[in-house]
Amino acid sequence: MTQHFLLSSRAKQLSLIQIAKMSDSEALKTFADIRWHSNGGNPICPHCGNAGKIYLITTRNEYKCNEYHKRFSVTRGTLFHSHKLPLQILLCAIVLFVNAVKGISALQLSRDLDIQYKSAFVLLHKLRESLINYQSDEPFNEVCEIDGVYVGNYIRPKNNINDRIDRRKTFKPNKRVVISLRQRDEIGGSANKSRTFVLKSENAFDINNIVRKYILRGSEVHTDENVWYSDLSDHYTHKVVNHAIEYMGSSGENNNQAENYNAIN
Repeated sequence: MTQHFLLSSRAKQLSLIQIAKMSDSEALKTFADIRWHSNGGNPICPHCGNAGKIYLITTRNEYKCNEYHKRFSVTRGTLFHSHKLPLQILLCAIVLFVNAVKGISALQLSRDLDIQYKSAFVLLHKLRESLINYQSDEPFNEVCEIDGVYVGNYIRPKNNINDRIDRRKTFKPNKRVVISLRQRDEIGGSANKSRTFVLKSENAFDINNIVRKYILRGSEVHTDENVWYSDLSDHYTHKVVNHAIEYMGSSGENNNQAENYNAIN
């Protein structure tokens, strides 16, 4: 059986304990290693792109470019630009955000890091924004999965049964469906790419437009038996699993990765 990603060493590259033991210089080096990973952790000037003649001003934990003659911090030009929090706090926030597979609230983050609620709120939204801004534009290919889940506008029933209103057939204008696309990682047994789309309803027109834009033609696409996915067989190898009977078909057809993603979110 394939090991779950959260149990693998790749999911434990940086921990809160490691960050708590870091000095300012160690936190700076860790941040630099992450930001300039493609350059071996060596700084690159955000002003001129120089990657050679740069030295560290240890008293200020800043870099200076010998060619552009400007100083810059390790967070210059990033979503943490002009931050006032220590690098250790920023690293802890990233770890907490990534490890909270079901999300983390600003109130909890403010308690965990001993920072103001406003700071935690802004920090979390910056991290969420980065997921959109730095999302890969490469289309999905090989084996992909699709699933939809309806969310929003749930009204809790009244305590007394005589006061309850049957809303099962009532039109709900704020109800939305979230369509999830996932690309399987055949090596890790999970998914290596995900995208979500918010629609007013599951319908063939919107789903076909999404799939044609984000999944390469000819790829293998796994869905459930929903009728809105039936047109996908025109341009894709369409595999269908009937959830009324089974979670996985006899030939391995399933959309469990997309189902799991929707269940977590």
